[in-house]
Amino acid sequence: MPRRLWAAVVLVLAVGCGGPPAAPGGPPQAPSGVPTAGKEARDLVLPFDAYDLSPADLQAVETAEDVLLGRCLRRQGIAWTSLSLPRGEADPPHRRRYGVVEPLVAARFGYHLPPHAPQAAKRERQHQARARLPLKVQVAAFGRTGTGGCWKKAHTERLRRAPGPDTGRLYEHHKKTLAASRQQAPVVRGLRAWKACMLAEGYRYQDPYQAGADPRWWKSRRPSPEELATAVADVACKKKSRLVTIWAGIEARLQQQVVRMHRSEFERAATAKRRQLSYVRRVLGEEQGEPARAGSHVPAP
Repeated sequence: MPRRLWAAVVLVLAVGCGGPPAAPGGPPQAPSGVPTAGKEARDLVLPFDAYDLSPADLQAVETAEDVLLGRCLRRQGIAWTSLSLPRGEADPPHRRRYGVVEPLVAARFGYHLPPHAPQAAKRERQHQARARLPLKVQVAAFGRTGTGGCWKKAHTERLRRAPGPDTGRLYEHHKKTLAASRQQAPVVRGLRAWKACMLAEGYRYQDPYQAGADPRWWKSRRPSPEELATAVADVACKKKSRLVTIWAGIEARLQQQVVRMHRSEFERAATAKRRQLSYVRRVLGEEQGEPARAGSHVPAP
C-alpha cells in the first residue's frame, strides 16, 4: 500500500544508506521489550533536519491523508476508522545512520531492529487489518492497484494544498554528505581506530556497516549470542574511538556548507515543510473536533 513508500523513505534515511539488509518480508523485529530510544540516538541532530520531514512528521502526514481518505469513503456511505497517531514514539531520524549506537539496544537486540512501541504496534495492526477488509471497501479505499480510489483523491488534495519539501532532493543531499564525510581525515582516523578496537576484541570488519550487514545475523529473526556480543563490542568501540561524535560533527559541517551553497533551495524546503505541517495539524485537529494547534500532537516546525 502507499504507506509502505513512506516507511521505505524513513528507513533508508535512518540507516544512512548503509545499514544492514532487510530479511525477506521486511526488516526483522527482535522479540519482547521496547526500550526507549537512547540518548546516543536522540542527540544525533544534523542541519538538514530543519528542512526535512522527521519520522514523526511522516506519520502525521500519512495520518492526515488517511483522515481525508475516510471523509471520501464516508461520502460514499462506507465507514472508516482513521489511523491512530503515535504520541512521541517515532524513532529519532538518525538512529542507525552510523550503525547501532545504543548500548541497551545492542545488548538486547544486536543489529536487529527493536520491536514496535505499543502505539506504533497498534498502528501496524490497523494496517494489517485493512488487508482483511471486504474487497469492495479495499477497492473504494485504494483502487485495484493500491494507489487509486479515495487514497489517490486524498493524496492529490494534500499535494495540492501542502506538497511539502522535496524529500527526494533532500535524500540525495543526505547520501552525498554521508559519503563525503567518510573521506574526511578525522573520520578516516576514527574508522581506523574503531577497526583496531574491534580487531582487539576478535572481530574483523572494515567499518560499522559491514558489521551490521554480516549475513549471519539475517538468517534468523532472533539475534544470536554471537550477534549480541558483536554489537556490544561495536558500540563500545565507537565510544572508545569517539567515532560517532567525530563523524556526526564532520557531516554537520558538510551539511552546513551545502545549505549555504543552495540557500534558495533550502529556504523553499523550510517554507514547504512549515506549510505542510500546518495543514496536517489543521486536518488532524478538525478530525478530533479541536483547534488544530491543540489537536494534532504534530510539533511546529
